[in-house]
Amino acid sequence: MRKKGWRVPRLAEELGIPESSTYNIFKKPLKYHPRADIVYDIARLFDVSVEYLMTGKEPEIKEETIDSVKRELIEHIKTVDHDTAVEIRAMIKTLQLMTLKKESRRNEPA
Repeated sequence: MRKKGWRVPRLAEELGIPESSTYNIFKKPLKYHPRADIVYDIARLFDVSVEYLMTGKEPEIKEETIDSVKRELIEHIKTVDHDTAVEIRAMIKTLQLMTLKKESRRNEPA
């Protein structure tokens, strides 16, 4: 929250929940357990994984999982029309940019 320069009222507004709930999430994390959708929304707002929010560590993706996803994606791409292929390429470029931004933010001094 500090890194983005946000205070409780701003975060509450972004999440669509009362300020008191937002305060409890961040100031009393051992006593207050937010709903899963709120945790997801917080992760999305701060551009981190839910696992990172809960444990402070990014999830470990196993190489066989990556290979499996690659094979599945390649098989699917072979069946799409030209317009869909163009959209997929645009999504891939967006994901690459998001990854670069996330990596550069992690390398910034706190």
